[in-house]
Amino acid sequence: MDSSELEALLARVLALPIAWTEHPNAAFNDPAFRQLFDGMRSATPELRDQAITGLASGLDAPDVYQAARIALTLGTLVEYGSNPELAAEAVLRRLHGELTQPSPDSARHQRSVKFFGLASMAMLSRSASVRAAARRRPGFHSALNASDVAETGFMARTLELVDDLPLLVLHVERPEAFRIRLDAVASIFHFMTLLAHRFPEWCNDDPPDPEVCAIARGEQPLTELVSDHARFHLFDYSGLDRHPGSSLWGEASPDSIPMLDGERVVLVGKQLFGSRSWDANFFANFHDALRSDIRVDARLDPADYEHWVERVRAQLPAPG
Repeated sequence: MDSSELEALLARVLALPIAWTEHPNAAFNDPAFRQLFDGMRSATPELRDQAITGLASGLDAPDVYQAARIALTLGTLVEYGSNPELAAEAVLRRLHGELTQPSPDSARHQRSVKFFGLASMAMLSRSASVRAAARRRPGFHSALNASDVAETGFMARTLELVDDLPLLVLHVERPEAFRIRLDAVASIFHFMTLLAHRFPEWCNDDPPDPEVCAIARGEQPLTELVSDHARFHLFDYSGLDRHPGSSLWGEASPDSIPMLDGERVVLVGKQLFGSRSWDANFFANFHDALRSDIRVDARLDPADYEHWVERVRAQLPAPG
């Protein structure tokens, strides 16, 4: 398929009549959809992106179900390798509108939101910038939570992940420090598993489990519930004296980590609780394309390390 053939095919798809049925799988029975999907599986990235751009105008269709059918087509093309960012804003905008001003026909509303949700997840799971744009939409997250369509629940949980979150991590035993960033991290427990994977030397004679780490990173599907356990302890900046009250609690989001001098500071030390463990429900296994990771931006030199140790030491309560 070349560019001109694709343009003609897209025109056919956009001109298809509304095909409402009680069976969702019948929404794409027209041969034009099958020809488009088959052609895009082996198409070049440029042709796939042309398909996204050409179809995006269909998101403005007066009928919300027709627009949702186009949205799901776009999501399918993203699954095949198209750029997830090209039509994401238009899909999210139309979904937001349907959530806040739903169609009077409940069945069409439910089906449309489902299709929009599936398309959105294909895009959100592949792009941190799409997730950031969705978080910036006023009232969008609350509208997702208020919906009773299952796909919107997955979207809401995806938007609750932290992305591009900078942290300053000080290991108080080794001693060493790193500036890192978190991507698609769901909880402190999730962070601890990823931290063990990124810094296995911090685990002493208890190395991280490769399978658990692969699941935590999104590289391996969660086919059965697995567990991980603490190999070190995490404190906020006030925890240099290892007081339990300074612990970072596993269920919390990493964006709750307190700040010191404009930095979210994490102290790493020896285990404080003997059998701290968690299961993969604390990870971000919402979509098979979603990847979680820790990026290391820099390793601090010894002078910077000592500076930060002095800053956290200054936060300790005065003796007596």
